[in-house]
Amino acid sequence: MAKCMSCMQDYEQQEYCPFCGAEAGLKAADIGQIPAETILNRRFIIGELINSDRIGFTYLAWDALLERKVVIKEWFPCALAQREENGLDVKGGMDAELWERLNQQFMEHARKLHKLQNIPALVPIYTFFRENNTSYYVMEFLEGRTVRGMLERENPLVPSEAEKLMEKIAQALEILHDNGIIHGNLSPDNIFLCRTGEIRFLNLAWFSEEMKTIRYTVFQGKYAPFDYEKAFFTQNREMDTYSFCAVYYRLITGCAPVSALQRIKKEKLPSVSDYGVKISARTEKEIMEGLKNPDRSGKGMLRFLQILNVVLVITAAALGVLIVI
Repeated sequence: MAKCMSCMQDYEQQEYCPFCGAEAGLKAADIGQIPAETILNRRFIIGELINSDRIGFTYLAWDALLERKVVIKEWFPCALAQREENGLDVKGGMDAELWERLNQQFMEHARKLHKLQNIPALVPIYTFFRENNTSYYVMEFLEGRTVRGMLERENPLVPSEAEKLMEKIAQALEILHDNGIIHGNLSPDNIFLCRTGEIRFLNLAWFSEEMKTIRYTVFQGKYAPFDYEKAFFTQNREMDTYSFCAVYYRLITGCAPVSALQRIKKEKLPSVSDYGVKISARTEKEIMEGLKNPDRSGKGMLRFLQILNVVLVITAAALGVLIVI
């Protein structure tokens, strides 16, 4: 019997899967993902690509040992990594030692989340492993869709529906914070709406000196807080508050907010009411306040650049080197 790579159901060979309607043998566009039917860890059969984001690829898969559907996340920072000619092995696109440390941290991140799998706001992680010069973790398969998937069918949301959804997301986010967890990567891609009505969070950020060197390509985006634009920052709840408000803004306006980087460059963030959306003045104020730049003048970043410039000049003078900036 054949196994459908779109729903993992077994069926007699036909032109279309009788369960989900997927065309037999249909191949997804190649954007660097592992080919369907690849076997990982001598156990997991890779199915269709569910999602591609800044962190990597997410696949539907079949656990041949326990005979169940699972979801697998592959560490593949798309702006940096490349696939070797064999279609499996990964080139990190950076210093080999840095790539190895980031892989180890990805695994450690998965290990920590595995220990927290009883927290209802997280998707349980079953196991994790190294292969193909990169790393993977295996998650529970959940019925439902991401907020982005929902917006592909209904965009924007009616304000009253958006408010109900954001209340549920806020409650789930509070569960994370009460357990001392900062998401750090909240976006429509990373909020999962279960068919049971529960909210689960995907792709939590992790923080390290190595990650800071590539955070611009991994965590920076329209929902990322101003913290990621700073040379030095500490992990804090306000990071999630900013991203929460950015998601709320997206739901009711139909447009992602102007990114922190663009706003530092003086691009204006339209208000919710600029889109003709009718919500209470209080709600709009809370959203826009949450999206404020805590250092509007940009002096914090300017001070850092000035200090760096002085250090470089002093160092160069000591070494007898001429630096032109």
